[in-house]
Amino acid sequence: MNEKTAGPANVIHDTTGPAPGIDGSRHETAGNNLLISNFDRYHEHGHELEAVVYITERYRYTPIPDGYRETVRAQGDRERVRVAVARALDYARQNRLPVQVNNPHVKEDIAAGNVYDLTGIEIMDGGA
Repeated sequence: MNEKTAGPANVIHDTTGPAPGIDGSRHETAGNNLLISNFDRYHEHGHELEAVVYITERYRYTPIPDGYRETVRAQGDRERVRVAVARALDYARQNRLPVQVNNPHVKEDIAAGNVYDLTGIEIMDGGA
């Protein structure tokens, strides 16, 4: 895992599928929420399509160009998603961002109550 810092945002790139490079500048508008997407099965990996989860810092519904971004290869690896979500929750906590969860596995883990540290985190319903 390597880390890249973009202004005050710490953008994590790991072997699960790094987001595009960040140029180091800060956007005028800071993000006001973090989205953990549902599974997207249209992510190309070689000649195949695989399931991924996108974690994206947004202002309302618009992604922030230099905000937190992570693409997690989720194909058959729930633990990899959990590790990425834990990193994203730490980022959300540090930046006081509410988190919108659209992923059913992450919702199940949150409901279980023993997978993530949700101290200081506001979870927004993905249907909102």
